[in-house]
Parts: sequence; structure tokens; C-alpha cells
Amino acid sequence: YPHTMQAVLKDGYELGVRGFYAEAYPNWGLDGPKLWIMCKLLWDVDADIDALLTDYCRKFFGPAAEPMKSYFNRLEQCWINQPLRKRDPQNFTYLRKDSAQLKVYPLSALVDCEKFLVEAASLAKKDVERKRIEVFRNCFLIARYYVERETIYDRLKVEGNLDALALNELVHNVTAMYHLT
Repeated sequence: YPHTMQAVLKDGYELGVRGFYAEAYPNWGLDGPKLWIMCKLLWDVDADIDALLTDYCRKFFGPAAEPMKSYFNRLEQCWINQPLRKRDPQNFTYLRKDSAQLKVYPLSALVDCEKFLVEAASLAKKDVERKRIEVFRNCFLIARYYVERETIYDRLKVEGNLDALALNELVHNVTAMYHLT
């Protein structure tokens, strides 16, 4: 996320790093402006992240800029505040192929994000702005469904014997997970 990327780039620059290589496989629904901001930071490691995000959102989403900026900021808050970050806060690859990465985004945060996207869609004036927001929302929904599925999966863990109520809850959760999948 932009503020973390800036901290990493500043640290590297202070240590004498003058080269950068990266591969990107973005989920645009979550990543949106990250690559563009990264490119800006490579030219000016001290650039104002918030001003860059504002510029990106105004040019890309027009009158829907504010809820989209709130959306991206909420996603970044999830990243910064995640419990998994304790492993290595500057490592961008430690979550690869690990279902624990779905814990980065609590369901409450995803509900907030959904509201921002709905608000943005209602504010968009031009067809191109609405289409852009729709792409972000569709990509976001994929991530949300995975998080919801993982949350349900966590509730499927059974300790000991099942009574009738626990079995009913288990069946309900399996059915909900099936529908999400």
C-alpha cells in the first residue's frame, strides 16, 4: 500500500539503492492506484501520497472521487493494522499462497468498502466513470467472497461431538460456503 511502499523506498534510498525491479499481478478492485503511485514515488520518494491519491481519484472517477479515495484508504488501513503484519512489516510476499491473507480484510471493513463503492457509483456522472467503478466493484467482490468463504470455513471447525444444534449450524455454514463458492 502507498504509505508502506513509500517507507520501503525511502529506507532503500537512504541505504544507497538506486534501482528497482518488480512484477505486478494486481487485483484492480483492491490495488487500483498502487502501481501509478509507485511509479510517482520512484521519481520522487518524498511525494505527498495523499495528494497523489486525490489526483488519481479526481482524474479517474470525477465526482465520485471522494468515496473512491475513502475506499482505497480503508483498504490501506486494513493492511497497516493487520495482525499478520507482525511477521515482517516490510515484506510484500509473505502472504503468497497463504489463506491467512484473507484475514487482512475483516468483514466489517469490507462492508465499509462496499458502501463507498455504492456511493461512488451513485455520484458518477459519465458512463466511463460508472464503468470504471463497476470494474473496481466486480474485482472487489471476488475478494469479499473469498473472505466471506474463509470466515464461514473457520466456523466449520468442530471440536468434539456434535449435538443437534451444532450439526444444524454446521450444515448452514456448509450451505452458505457452497453458495459463495
